Amino acid sequence: MGGGETSQRLLTGMRSWTILHTESSTGWSGQQIRILDEARGLMDRGHSVTVVCQPNSMIAKRAEEWNVPIVTTKMKGAFDIVGIRNLRAFMQEYKPQIVNTHSSRDSWTGLIAARLTGGITAVRTRHDHSPIKTSFDSRLLYCKLCDVVVTTGETIRQYVIQQTGSSPDRVFSIPTGIDTRKFSPDNADGLTFRREIGVAERAPLIGTAAVVMAVRGLSHFVEAASKIASKMPDARFVIVGDASTPNNLKERLVEHIAELGMTDKLVLAGSRSDMPNVMAALDVFVLASLSEGLPRVISQAMAMKKPVVAANVGSIPEQVLDGQTGILVEKANSDQIADAVVKIMNDPALAKQMGENGRKLVVERFCVESMLDTTEALYSRLLAPEGA
Repeated sequence: MGGGETSQRLLTGMRSWTILHTESSTGWSGQQIRILDEARGLMDRGHSVTVVCQPNSMIAKRAEEWNVPIVTTKMKGAFDIVGIRNLRAFMQEYKPQIVNTHSSRDSWTGLIAARLTGGITAVRTRHDHSPIKTSFDSRLLYCKLCDVVVTTGETIRQYVIQQTGSSPDRVFSIPTGIDTRKFSPDNADGLTFRREIGVAERAPLIGTAAVVMAVRGLSHFVEAASKIASKMPDARFVIVGDASTPNNLKERLVEHIAELGMTDKLVLAGSRSDMPNVMAALDVFVLASLSEGLPRVISQAMAMKKPVVAANVGSIPEQVLDGQTGILVEKANSDQIADAVVKIMNDPALAKQMGENGRKLVVERFCVESMLDTTEALYSRLLAPEGA
């Protein structure tokens, strides 16, 4: 947003805010991308935003691409006295009106620091559907230390309410949004990606995109690919993504692919910066995750008019409307994944209609503009003077 637009915001009575995000995770996934997308989007709308993160974390390394200011400090978790002291000192200097925390360790450190500083609206964002204990600690974190909780989907919102006893009127679902101009069939080149990975123009191509970690269920995608190949010998498969932290899962995945005789049919493409081209190249997108929030890769695929087969976990059913924008399957069920993909591939009219429906849904509910509008509306409500 240029200076003229910022001035116009002030002239029309819309306030500009100072916002501080905290993120203690050192890895790289949709959560960190959402933080930077939201930060950059709100900066473009005239707000001041800074992200506090761990030294040597991936978000610290990638923030420069988004032109998002960062501050690094160690955050070790609940009752980390040094971390709380450092964050409180920065809050006293930066004077944020809103602190928005994202992972477990920084939520404890950041929310306690915000309460000790005083005069700050505290937001705890919950990105995924991983287990929350029904404990005193959970009630303290979600009901006392923060003013509101934001989730990335309605299913997660209901889970937070159930597990923590939070009042429903202080838990809000703000779905993750994507750039539907960037992810548009009119602005992508799938043929280039196909050539790079050695897949013929007309060969059926089924793909997934995920960080290489156990919870993403990539082994189930590989098993489903083997079953699909037995029915569609000309089909080819691709996994886009890499490990964001050191582990041996990629080596085990390569071994699994070889054991199933899929080495010549399944490509590990690694991390890619051209995701619109990747999605444009696919015929069907699959996400076999065992646990999820509201995954941006599904919205990206749907924005590119691709039918989706995905596990029925987290808030995925809010994106994949079964039979309309794709097909939902049981988690860890490679047979159902394979059957769903084959059904879509054998029915071009169904695939086309699912693609059209998916694009329409993303534009309406899961675009970045909607995410930013809803976030601004919530912040405005939280910061409105009493009685206003």
